[in-house]
Amino acid sequence: MVAEGECEQQVNVWGKSYGISVYRKSKTVWIARCNYRGEAIEVKGSSLSKATKAWVEAALYKGLAGRPV
Repeated sequence: MVAEGECEQQVNVWGKSYGISVYRKSKTVWIARCNYRGEAIEVKGSSLSKATKAWVEAALYKGLAGRPV
């Protein structure tokens, strides 16, 4: 569920779909947040798309720890 003023972006990380919440904090700051594998990830970007991409990159990085080599 998304709060007022936020939008939900659907993204895929390691083959699983996530609905991340993205909102505009100021003119040039966007915040993307969602839980990934039981841990909250919150990142900033200068646009909606950059914040979304930053969240995916953070989740991919965290997901590497659980991947076999």
